[in-house]
Amino acid sequence: APDLVVNATGYNAVDRAESEEGKAAAYAMNTEAVESFAVWGALRDRPVIQFSTDYVFSGTHTKTYTENSLPDPINAYGASKAEGEKRARARYPSGAYIIRTSRLFGPPTESTSLKKSFLDLIHADAEKRPRFGVNREEYASPTLVDDLAAWVVEHFFRHDRPPAGIYHAVGGGEPVTWFTWAQAYLEDARLPVSIWPRD
Repeated sequence: APDLVVNATGYNAVDRAESEEGKAAAYAMNTEAVESFAVWGALRDRPVIQFSTDYVFSGTHTKTYTENSLPDPINAYGASKAEGEKRARARYPSGAYIIRTSRLFGPPTESTSLKKSFLDLIHADAEKRPRFGVNREEYASPTLVDDLAAWVVEHFFRHDRPPAGIYHAVGGGEPVTWFTWAQAYLEDARLPVSIWPRD
């Protein structure tokens, strides 16, 4: 058996999770499968890492969430992840690691079957339209995938592992809205488009 199990799977089609079919898929992958990984690890005394999300919170808090912040999901996707966290910790309190991250981005994917990051979508929109609106209501801490991977390696593979529990691994700085993040990206990329904040 492996020394450590990392569950990198998950259902992350946030909008589709609001449909009956999408909600069932979200709970199957983000709740039931997570519980199964925890049971497997507990039976074999092997630690299990489960990635979660800041969508377990409402996204209305303008300050950084902490590990002690109480979950308050506002959609089916967030609820499925929050329930997965709860079941994993209940099934394997001594060996389940919940790593919450936020708004992952990185180099564009080459696969057509993988979900594109927010910045990929903004870039694609900027190439098609001179002006468009971007949500300004949700706050989050965008996280570079390379930084998340390095954090996991540093904390779980190179040194003694910390106690089981919930950990936050997100980008630094104050949380930003989708709008302010898109605005910063477009300015940095020097793309000649304008965007407006949309509720």
